[in-house]
Amino acid sequence: PQISLAAARQAHEQARELVAKGIDPGVARKASQQKALAAAENTFQKVALDYITKRTSKGEVDRRWTEGYAKKVESIFRRELFPKVGAMAIDEVGTAELAPLIEAVAERRKVRMPHQKKIRIRTRGATTTALHIRQLCGAVFRHAATKGFVTYGYDPTWGLKNVVAKPSVKHNNFLQLDQMNELWRGLESVAATQQVKISVELLALTFVRTSELRSAEWIEFDLDPKAKLGPHWRIPAHKTKKRREHLVP
Repeated sequence: PQISLAAARQAHEQARELVAKGIDPGVARKASQQKALAAAENTFQKVALDYITKRTSKGEVDRRWTEGYAKKVESIFRRELFPKVGAMAIDEVGTAELAPLIEAVAERRKVRMPHQKKIRIRTRGATTTALHIRQLCGAVFRHAATKGFVTYGYDPTWGLKNVVAKPSVKHNNFLQLDQMNELWRGLESVAATQQVKISVELLALTFVRTSELRSAEWIEFDLDPKAKLGPHWRIPAHKTKKRREHLVP
């Protein structure tokens, strides 16, 4: 009842044409349904999320992404890309779609960090983040090629290399030995919590990564002077960048 006589006749005629070409209409219909289903699965968002999953669970353990970095990448995608191109088929996302999104990030000067309530105004745009997004998109397209969703070599990010200029590298200044006393005195008088002050001292003494220090747990420390290794801090492999256990005296 849902199909009109005219529609039925049209479908019948199309089926006869397929039969004349030696094609089974039932097989052709199933293939069309499978193609439509595949197209629904091959959106930019689903391919990007699948790529993140791959980077956290496949390949050599010491080259996998950390859980924290994976969450950071997913957050960037959900904030900057998915609202605009997430629902598009991966092979329909091109330079024209990505360029304005990356430019907007590069020129953004207002920022609100998750832990801050007020908006902060920066002196320059987020060019580093924009370049990071371009690199991540390129990796997503390469991942799509391995899945057969796009042709090999399909990567619209090559046309985005001149959209954002790479900022000149400016390394932070390091302290000279005769400046250390001034640092310690300033640390005592600065308006910061005791936890922050202790953290700065520990960073100077141990040279660990800030993430390793912030996520440290008491169970990682053996302060017994009679311990075989002496008093030490054992950072577990899953918290280190190289995925190898690290001992800190």
